[in-house]
Amino acid sequence: MASETGADERDPLDQIVYRWSYGDLFGRQGMGPVAGSLDRERLQEWDRGLNSHVSMDRSLPETPDWSMCRVHLPGDRHALILREAAIHASNRPGNNAHVLLDPERVIRPHTMLAAVWLHDRYGGGLTGSGIPRLDVRDDVALGGVSICPDAHRADVHETIRAQAREHAELVEVVLAAVMRNQDRKFTLLTEHVGADIVPLLWGVFDLAGWVAPGGRTFSTYETSDAAVKPSFVLVPRWPNTPEPAGRVRIDPRAEPGQDVFREAARVLVRRYGEWSWAEMLGTLRELDDAVGTDASNLDRANHVLGPAPGATHPIPAVGPVSRDDPAGEMDSPVVGWSKLGYSQDSATTEYTDTWTQEHDEQDEPNPWAEYLDREAPDRAGAYDARARRDAPVAGDSGGASSAWTGRVGSGPSVPGPTRPNRPAPPAESVRPEATGSVNRPELPQDTSAWSARGRWDWDAWYDLMATQDGFTALRQAAEQMAENGGRETLRVGKAIARADTGSLAAALLLVESPLLEAVVWNLAVRVDHEYANPRPEWRSLRAYAEVLVRLHEGIATLADCGVEEELLHTLLGRMARMVAQDSDRFPHFVAGVAGTVMRLRTFDGGWRRYQRVLVHAMSSADCYGLLQRECGRLMFEELDITP
Repeated sequence: MASETGADERDPLDQIVYRWSYGDLFGRQGMGPVAGSLDRERLQEWDRGLNSHVSMDRSLPETPDWSMCRVHLPGDRHALILREAAIHASNRPGNNAHVLLDPERVIRPHTMLAAVWLHDRYGGGLTGSGIPRLDVRDDVALGGVSICPDAHRADVHETIRAQAREHAELVEVVLAAVMRNQDRKFTLLTEHVGADIVPLLWGVFDLAGWVAPGGRTFSTYETSDAAVKPSFVLVPRWPNTPEPAGRVRIDPRAEPGQDVFREAARVLVRRYGEWSWAEMLGTLRELDDAVGTDASNLDRANHVLGPAPGATHPIPAVGPVSRDDPAGEMDSPVVGWSKLGYSQDSATTEYTDTWTQEHDEQDEPNPWAEYLDREAPDRAGAYDARARRDAPVAGDSGGASSAWTGRVGSGPSVPGPTRPNRPAPPAESVRPEATGSVNRPELPQDTSAWSARGRWDWDAWYDLMATQDGFTALRQAAEQMAENGGRETLRVGKAIARADTGSLAAALLLVESPLLEAVVWNLAVRVDHEYANPRPEWRSLRAYAEVLVRLHEGIATLADCGVEEELLHTLLGRMARMVAQDSDRFPHFVAGVAGTVMRLRTFDGGWRRYQRVLVHAMSSADCYGLLQRECGRLMFEELDITP
């Protein structure tokens, strides 16, 4: 993946470790460089610029344990910085810092954002390995290192891009502000953005590079937004100083809603949510070629909104993966910038407003309602889940690859989880009808023993540990989906969000598509969050256990609900691991899973991957021996050879 300079992002970079000491490499007391890979002269050159960025103000209770930033230094150089909380020798709160030096701007903003996202979930720092440790000895000579290898992965990038699409409203607001305020820097408030700024910046960087060229540096935590700070900074509170010259503090409630920049941003973000990235990238490239490098942001906005007689909706295109793409991972055929605009046939578009038609006083308060009310008619694409997910992605499904299973996930979002673009499966991948012998049970369809799916029978839900409130919320979601032709609207998402996690788990066996697909996505987000921060409630774990030991009863409908198989496997595997790790409270769980594994046997091995997911989960929780013995016992009973 080449950079704009022709160097490779994977090339080693020089590094410096900063921390408080009584005598740093220059003999000074305080926060300074204590180890690195540079000679003294070059270290001094870098240190002059880094001094303003390596410290993290820990005076506020909202201060996080760590933050990362990409900064621009004099001489058109860049640096990547990880700052981690520490206690100084003077027993005061402070931080250590690990710095990678990027003098030729080799590391692209998206790669750095991916490193932030990965560290937030899995640790490992800037390099992915956690080396060098920030307690490295003073004055030690360090070698060059590369940024975290997984930060280059296409599947990681597509997972974050899917999260960006889920933040469409805020991406639109920020993108419009960036287009409106050419050559400015921007401050964002945690209250508006949330704790994870990465998806927002990912979406903005995806689009702004083509319609609002400029700096793409950022910091995930600051308390000051002075001019020296990066292009985008996230603050826990608005600084008590006047807004600096050359910087805009973005308050979504105060941003203009009707100017040309907001209209252009709305069109771009809507298509960003509806089209594959390969298709969007080709369109953005042609737009960039059409307006030229010297065009102002206003010219670019007007170009996006220019009339396009006869424009039609583009056919999703799949392009080859490219390592030399300056703005993403994929090349694509040119779709045409004119198709982004308000074409003459836009009145006949399939995208219709749903949000304003459904909104009523009983809906929960929406913090964005103040400007959503004005803009809803053009935002339908952001809530049309099927249109977002049906566009193919170049190179892969956009979901977790087999090499990434167990790692890729997303933090909670409201409403709904990460939704990678899903290509239509090739014809040869359709599961054939199973045929087998008497000794190999066949489950080409859901078993006849389970007839409660779609019937909204409260007793069946109660048996799977659902709550009355969860049952009611999901029934309302199903009714609202039916009223809207099976589409997942904002109101449907809010109804699903009201259901507790145990009820969502029960719904895996009890609801039909299209609600089942939405349930899987929402449950995947919650389980991912529980798995990363293990504090699941007992009732949720009990629901997971009940569903998994009866999984065979509803497996066919679940497998065909429209969600990528990898996501289903990850979801079921994590549910099984969390219950198995607490198996003392669920003494019959392993035996129940053994029964499920045995009942999922088919002559053609059609459910083998689901069996493997359950077996691996039991193995990782040290329950493999018991599972093996129980499967053997069931086999003996089946063959009628029990002694």
